[in-house]
Formats: sequence, structure tokens, C-alpha cells
Amino acid sequence: MKRSQPDQPDTSQATGLLSRCTPRHEWNADLASQWLQQRFGRPWKRADLLQALIVIQHHFGSVTPVAQQWLAHHCQTDRAEIRALIHFYHFLEEDDPLPLRIRFASNIIEQHQGLQALLEQLQHSVHQHARVSKTACIGLSDQGPAALVNGFPLTHLNARRIEAIAEKLQQQVPLQEWPAEWFRVEENVRVAGPLLSFHPDPGNFIPNIRARDPHAIINEIKTAGLRGRGGAGFPTGVKWEHCAATPAPQRYVVCNADEGEPGTFKDRVLLQRHADAVFCGMALCGHAIGARHGIVYLRGEYLFLFAPLQQRLQHWRTQQWLGDHFDIEIHLGAGAYVCGEETALLESVEGKRGIPRVKPPFPVQHGLFGMPTVVNNVETFAAAAWIAEQGADAFRQSGTPQSAGTHVHSVSGDCAKPGIYELPFGTPLDQLLTLCGATDCVLVQVGGPSGVMVDSSGFQQPLAHESMSPGGSIMVFDHSRAHLDIARNFTAFFKDESCGFCTPCRAGCQILQRDLQQPSHRIDTQALRQLAQLVNDTSHCGLGQTAGRPVLFWLDREHP
Repeated sequence: MKRSQPDQPDTSQATGLLSRCTPRHEWNADLASQWLQQRFGRPWKRADLLQALIVIQHHFGSVTPVAQQWLAHHCQTDRAEIRALIHFYHFLEEDDPLPLRIRFASNIIEQHQGLQALLEQLQHSVHQHARVSKTACIGLSDQGPAALVNGFPLTHLNARRIEAIAEKLQQQVPLQEWPAEWFRVEENVRVAGPLLSFHPDPGNFIPNIRARDPHAIINEIKTAGLRGRGGAGFPTGVKWEHCAATPAPQRYVVCNADEGEPGTFKDRVLLQRHADAVFCGMALCGHAIGARHGIVYLRGEYLFLFAPLQQRLQHWRTQQWLGDHFDIEIHLGAGAYVCGEETALLESVEGKRGIPRVKPPFPVQHGLFGMPTVVNNVETFAAAAWIAEQGADAFRQSGTPQSAGTHVHSVSGDCAKPGIYELPFGTPLDQLLTLCGATDCVLVQVGGPSGVMVDSSGFQQPLAHESMSPGGSIMVFDHSRAHLDIARNFTAFFKDESCGFCTPCRAGCQILQRDLQQPSHRIDTQALRQLAQLVNDTSHCGLGQTAGRPVLFWLDREHP
């Protein structure tokens, strides 16, 4: 089917990205009011507080005490609440910054690619011109080492490129004048199945779904056997059905585009080239459950996608595919892995710290602003749109009886062809390893640090919910990698990303990291195993309940 015109904007083009690298300004209340009015297009309110902080940070470089006081007055809150938000989200700062802030991705893949040497090289060259540090995975493991400069991606870093960047910094060349090639974000789609070949025409899709019975839509999603693509695999149709059946004056559709799991970048590609499919899936859900408002929660690391997605939504409104019946807005995250948990995400959308809620009640009963809410991830909404157009029977022709359809895998690490692979559920792991050129593979981390570590004895297992749930990422490690180093990196990630709400996760992850830093022969493996299990068993949310896994996998393999 032909795509409607104009085509979706090419968000991988670096030239467009550079035009959005906004120069930093001195604090000015009038400018702040102007930019916030442009951002919201309406009077802003308390729930917009986090988004307002992100706008101020983007334009002024930090949220200084003067800006905090001004914002507290306009949002009718106090400065202490604003400072609590700033200290919770990694990308918000209150110090007067240097003009440029460079954050290197520090996940295990970039670490193995020589991250530390590159970071130190730049730190030694530009300490007076830019603030250089590490951050968690930024969704670019297929083209790393990578970094963010003032929120925008720098890819394929090496010693020569770092030297050239240092020269630009020393000469104080504006970011907009840096070579466009440095900012290029590639798609790296290696295997495209039905979902990555799907380009719905919203001009046909939207009128068609509006004419359909909402209950029939939900039944078709249930018949298709679509399960959430975020990792948990909950039946999508059942979730929609529960939300639609909950009495309420309004309901919400929320797209979780906060793929913070290290090694995951499939949502980046879906939003780059398949945003129409995602928006169609959200509109489908909105009609099915009786919601008039949708929200895309876009991770802060994908700032470069924000403007083109906004432009695409505006085109939808111009064509009246969005409007009073259903509309979509984008909320940016600010660097908090825990906001990938659905209730923490809802707290963040409400302008609060992203601390996971106690469940039950579940979001389908008591979600955003207390209203029934469906939260699905990017791939799930795109798949739902595919089913609405192609039918449940066609969807079930691939996959397994328990895991229908295909799944999009993010593959990175020690392989010849890192990138995106869409394969039917049930595909054996070793088949994917062959496709990506992992000829010397010893270990595979499936589903990111919160997933499972598999050695060669498990490479023939199928990637499916009933056997080995694939989640979002496949991280490949060869003979040169030490399992202990991997466990150390993953545990440090969990420690840094803990929201601090509960003691088992907050204190337990700190102790796990401290003990793992000792030489291997001095580690008390029995005590370490007990602590890791305690963290998993007693933590409040999914982050803490999986934080001990990297330690336990290492212990099971090296100290059974």
C-alpha cells in the first residue's frame, strides 16, 4: 500500500539534526515564557513541570536557582519539589554549565569497544571547554562508541574523531558548524520482516478503524495472540479489554518509548521510519477502549527524534487524522531507566519523580491521573496496526502458538553485523547468531541486564515467551570477554539507576557493586549469592527484582 504524502521525515539525516542543536542562552524569564508557550501551545500547569524543566535545561543549559524560583511561582509549587525532580533525573542540572555537555554511553558494549580510552582522551584535551562524563546506554550500541553532546548523538567515535572534536571545542566552533557526518544515526536494518515492511496509509487506516466496532477490534487483537513486545509478554487484547471495561469519564493510551534497557535500540528505528504505524496503533487502541488522548513517552536520549515526530503529528492533525476524537502528544524523559516501568512512567508523565507505584491497582484500572490507561511499547502498537490491516489469521502464520508473529531484535557486541533483525518468534538463538556473524560467541545476554545470560549450551533454545523471552536486546560476547567484567558493568548500571525508594534495591545494589570490585579471589561468593537473591526477592519493582541476576548468572557459571 502506498504511503500518504508527504513522506515521514528522515530523522536519520544529520543535517536536520544539526539545525535543532539549540545554542545556550543566559537566563531570561521572557524567553522562558515564550519557549514554554511554544512547547505547550496552551497555559501550562503543574503536571507540565517536568516538561518545563526539560525545555529550560535545553535552552539555558541548566535550571539555575533563579529559574527554579521563577518556575515554582508559575507552577504554584515550591522550589524543594523542583530540586527533587532535578536530582532524580540524570539529564537535569542546576549548576551553571559549560557551553557543552558530552556524555559517553557506558554500557558493556561500548566499554568493550574502547570507551574509557576515548573518554579520557577527550577529558584531557577539553577540560576548560566542555563537561565530559559517562551515562547509561543511549540506544546506539550498533554504531558505538557513541555519546550525546547537549542531548544529540555522536556516533562511530574513534581516536581520530575524538581528536577532531577536541579541536572544534578548543576553537569554540558552534555545534551547528560541526561536520554533519559525526551526528549521523544509521538504521542498520539487517533483516526486515512483515512489521519493518509495513507502511500504513493513515488516510485509509483511520477512517476504516473509526467505522469498526470497538469490541470487534479487541477481539481481533485477542484472536491474533498479540503479546506485549516490551519483555513481559502480557496479552495485549486482554489489557485493552480490561481498560475498556473499567467505568471512567475518560481513558488514556500511552506509548512507552523509554527503551532504556542497555543494548536495546529497536524503538529508535521504528520511530525513525515507522512512526505512522505506531501512531495508527495508538489510534486503534484509542478507538477500541474509548480514549481521546494518547501520549508517547520518548526517552531523553532520543531528543533528536522529538522535532521530526512533532512535525509528523502536526501533519496528522492537518489531515484530520488526529483531532477532537483522538490526539497524541509527546512527553520527553530526562534520563531515568526506572521510567521504563509502566507505573513509574505514568508518574513521570504527571510531572513527578518516576517512582514505581504499588500494584494493584493496575494502570488499566487506575492509571494516568487516576484514569484507566493502556500502556504498551512502540513495537506492540505497530504490530496492533499491522493486525488491524492484515488480519489475525495472517499474524498467526508466523511465530509459535504461544508467541504469535515476529519480534524485532536489537543485536550488538562481538558480531560482524550489529543491527536490527526481525524474525518469527520461535527462531533458535543460534540462527540469529549465524545471521549477525557471531562466529566466536561464548555468551549471549538476552533481554538486557534484566534478562538472562546464555552460554553455548543454550544457543539452540528458541526465542519465544514460553522458552526464553527475548525482550529487546541481544548482546554478543566472544572468548576475549570476562564474565565478571560483564557482571560488574550490569550491577553498576542497576546501582546508578535505582530510584532509591526501597532499601533492598538502594543499599543492596551498592553493596553488590562494592563487593564485585574486589579481585575475584577475594570475593565471598556465598555471601554475594545470598545478597543478590535477597535484592531480587524483596525489592519493590521490576528493576530491583532483576538487579541481582547478573551476579547470580556469573556465580552459577563460574562458582556453581
